[in-house]
Amino acid sequence: MTQQASELLQKALALSEEERAELAGSLIESLDATVDKAAEAAWNQEIARRIRDLDSGRAQVVVWEAVRSRISAKFFASRKARADFKVFDKIMGRRGGKRPRAGDELPTRTGAKEKA
Repeated sequence: MTQQASELLQKALALSEEERAELAGSLIESLDATVDKAAEAAWNQEIARRIRDLDSGRAQVVVWEAVRSRISAKFFASRKARADFKVFDKIMGRRGGKRPRAGDELPTRTGAKEKA
């Protein structure tokens, strides 16, 4: 960042939150002044294709909660498949919340050990 830009930033940060938001919006708008016609046309075609797919029934809408549920299920299934429950039970079975000690390392996928 140039010295001039740095000084301008310091002045901008001294503005109120509302003024900073307005200034930020104006700066972002100034970046959008140049339009890539080819990119805009490609996006318009893609949007039209997606609308046609929805209207024709070729594509179906899935609510976000269902998608998030599927992602979570896959994530936790993969974690469970990698889990070493014997080591987990050994560590969790200690009385009084004792700190990890030698031998508490968990096996990794490559066979090396990492600390729990």
